Amino acid sequence: MNLLRLAPLLACALCLCARAAEPGVLSESATRQAALQRAFESVRTKLTLLAGRLENSTDPRDRERAVNIRKALALASERDTATKFQGFLRSLTIGKGAIDLDNLTTASREVQALRADLKLILALLNEDGADAALKKRELELKELLERLKRLKMEERKLQNASEAKKDDTTKLADSQDRLREETKQLAEQKKTPEKAKNALGRAQGKMSKASRQLRDGENGEAAMSQADAEADIDEAIEEVENELRENQQDQRERKLRDLLARCMRMLGHQREVRDGVTTLHKQVGDSVVTNPIQRSRAGKVSDVQLTSLREMDEVLRLVRQEETAVAFAEVFDQIHLDMDVLKRRLDRLDLGTPSVQVADDIVVALEEVIKALQKELQKPPMGGGGGGGGGGTPGTPPLVTHLQQLKIIFAMQRRINARTELYGKHYRGEQLPREATPVQQELSELAKRQKRIHEVTKELSTQEARR
Repeated sequence: MNLLRLAPLLACALCLCARAAEPGVLSESATRQAALQRAFESVRTKLTLLAGRLENSTDPRDRERAVNIRKALALASERDTATKFQGFLRSLTIGKGAIDLDNLTTASREVQALRADLKLILALLNEDGADAALKKRELELKELLERLKRLKMEERKLQNASEAKKDDTTKLADSQDRLREETKQLAEQKKTPEKAKNALGRAQGKMSKASRQLRDGENGEAAMSQADAEADIDEAIEEVENELRENQQDQRERKLRDLLARCMRMLGHQREVRDGVTTLHKQVGDSVVTNPIQRSRAGKVSDVQLTSLREMDEVLRLVRQEETAVAFAEVFDQIHLDMDVLKRRLDRLDLGTPSVQVADDIVVALEEVIKALQKELQKPPMGGGGGGGGGGTPGTPPLVTHLQQLKIIFAMQRRINARTELYGKHYRGEQLPREATPVQQELSELAKRQKRIHEVTKELSTQEARR
């Protein structure tokens, strides 16, 4: 079973545990908690089997996932998470589900401990050592690149001094020996790419030759040897830049695939939410839900929405790290806000026309984002500057292109326009109290979104102008 399919089960348990301790739903929660306990044991069994299979894989990434799964299983055993499920269930069933302050206090305390365990388990399952290794390698290559560029600059200065014949040749030779020793150290480092090591090895030989020529007073010949050494350093720089560029492309692709997988999971959740909201709306129209069965269905839809919100929290963490994806970060922020709006509407049992529209907007927005991510993954790796002898450090490739971000901005603006029009028609003539109401808060949020789109568009334009 795929690891990515197991983590959402634990996320779902987290969401339902949070709702289980709410007053007024104890009896229903007890039944659902018993089901969650069985689901947790099933997940733990499947994780054990999956870890065994991954440990025997020839793919290092599979073996790395197996290590993380074993850590998560060990944590569950160490913290006795299964027993906490049972303790929470006992608290819910005391007095046959009657609402009792002591019961609620105990249940609340136990659910907090259970949630903490599940969060730690999810964090371990989501750990990816490959991403950390790529980032570490990127930092190593950048540091190496800076040292090589300084070495090239120093060699160029020595060449100019040799040609000018102004400095003492013995002093120049000593300086050349010092640069040769530094070149040797760089060539012997493990982090230096193999082809760059070969180029630096050739540069060492030419530096030694230049040193001998300087001591013999042959400045012109020494300057030519130094120029040849500089060319070899250029070659080493190019090799490091090439690997750095590949490393950054790998990181970009992994981020895109991670985001795509998370968006696909959220889309599945949101389609389920949209279908649930639409069905309930057909039954109750714009009236508040009062039927107990319909209230229970609304609660279940709300739980699914909460699961999606938890997934979105991690997506936001990923995209906010990307300075090159300002529009993408904003669209995820706005989707997150819509998810929160819909969750609050479900909790207050408001399944009116605006709720249906918000649910549909979330699905459409996710579909647009998924389409953009898929297009980015289909494109060939982007080239970059910096080749040909250190023309500049390769810049981090943008997560998504300028064109895709403009399309995202246009789609966001279109949804804001439609939402504003809908609210204007639906709440026309309605006398709202002076104090803040949920609807007033949503309208205020729409104004803030409009302002953010303006700011993001301006920032995107500035970024494009700097390129």
